[in-house]
Amino acid sequence: MNATRVGPYQILEELGHGGMGIVYRAHQASLHRVIALKVLPRELEHDQDAVRRFREEGITAARLRHEHVVAVYDAHVEEPPYYIAMEFLEGQSVAELLRSQGRLDSEMAGGIAVQLCSALEHAHSRGIIHRDVKPANVIVSPTGKATLTDFGIARMQDRTQVTSAGAVLGSPNYMSPEQAQGKSADGRSDVYGCGAVLFAMLTGAAPFQGEDTLAVMYQIVHHDPPAVRDLVPEVPPELEAIIAKALSRDPDTRYQSAAELMHALQALPRTQGRRAAATADASATFVGGVTPTPEAAPRRMGWSRPWWPLGVAAAVIVGGAGVALHTALPRAAPRPPIKAGVAPTSAPGASSARPADTKPTSPIGSPRLPTQAAPPPQSVVGVPAVAVPDLSGRTEQEAGKMVAALGLTFTVSGRSPDASIAEGRIISQDPKPDEKRKPGDKVTVVLSSGPEQPTPRPTGATGSHRPRRTTHAAARPKSSAAPEAAKKPSGTLLPP
Repeated sequence: MNATRVGPYQILEELGHGGMGIVYRAHQASLHRVIALKVLPRELEHDQDAVRRFREEGITAARLRHEHVVAVYDAHVEEPPYYIAMEFLEGQSVAELLRSQGRLDSEMAGGIAVQLCSALEHAHSRGIIHRDVKPANVIVSPTGKATLTDFGIARMQDRTQVTSAGAVLGSPNYMSPEQAQGKSADGRSDVYGCGAVLFAMLTGAAPFQGEDTLAVMYQIVHHDPPAVRDLVPEVPPELEAIIAKALSRDPDTRYQSAAELMHALQALPRTQGRRAAATADASATFVGGVTPTPEAAPRRMGWSRPWWPLGVAAAVIVGGAGVALHTALPRAAPRPPIKAGVAPTSAPGASSARPADTKPTSPIGSPRLPTQAAPPPQSVVGVPAVAVPDLSGRTEQEAGKMVAALGLTFTVSGRSPDASIAEGRIISQDPKPDEKRKPGDKVTVVLSSGPEQPTPRPTGATGSHRPRRTTHAAARPKSSAAPEAAKKPSGTLLPP
């Protein structure tokens, strides 16, 4: 392996390294783009277990296409050098944010957790369990977009576990009790990991701490986590209850899916707390679980929080009040004076034409007061454009609430068959996710009608189809009856 080139990719700098790979920022000349290249270390190229896990990571991650899951472009996993070419993510991991800020407020933490649940639900719908959900594996961009990375120990639900019996893989501080006991993991194990990450974002530390891995795993299996509000009293009690359910030791009493946890978080009332702008060192970070190296120079970037619909809604309300007041004022204004030489026509029998002084003073459609016309909601000064959310896979009711919360208009344009999206869920939208629109603009979606049903094959004896003519000799009329039939024809004879 060339020190400056791996396969067709030119190495630009090392971003970090961990036990299962070295991550580089690299350039793909064929497409003129920067990528993140994860390379299996040379000392592991002859370790069959390491090679197998590395190959599984490439194959598994390539099956996922979601805005909150890191994208895989290429994988070379058949012979050394082993590498995976992935999307290059600008931003910081949640672990780095916690090191720099201590902890995150409820709005920011909740917004990241919702996006993380969305990514996990997508993976689970494809039969993939991540099994290592932790702050280091969630990258947050300067605009607040969270992306789940590092599927190094993920596995398919319909396959046997990649580790030997009793072996445990994953980060112990965020591991579910069933994983700590060496049992098989399912989607509820990732729900536990998401709850543990949310706990850490709010408090600044994992739910369980210990001197070594065994001590942490013992606490996970035998103890309940501390109450969040005992550590951070300002956390809303409803959010504390959600975390407690997600971190239940019994999988049957947790949220049974990432989607269920996501809906519980989305149903929380938005807090009225301060929304001061936060800043962070947005280092170029890629795969979680790696330690950034000094050569990867950080860049200062602005950081916006993902839960901003409350501010947008407030701006829409204020703007709407101004529009209403603006519309009402012309009604109270004095009528324009009657032009000289024009007599009023209020006497009985007068012409039905409206006199000049009785024209409506409403600003809508009035040529006399063009400057009084009420502006449409999207043109209200001071109301910012908002990013359209990703509605794919959501029900009509869920999408309608999300769109309405942003001040946008929601409409369904129709239904279309889709083999992969359940009936009643959204398969396409216009505008696309993350496009900017003003409050009042329309968001149009198409719902799935389920798999396309095959057209039933018509039978010859029903409907408007002509019955097939019988050619069997026994069914032909006897020759003696032919003259009688010719004398008394009845009905319509089919052509021979």
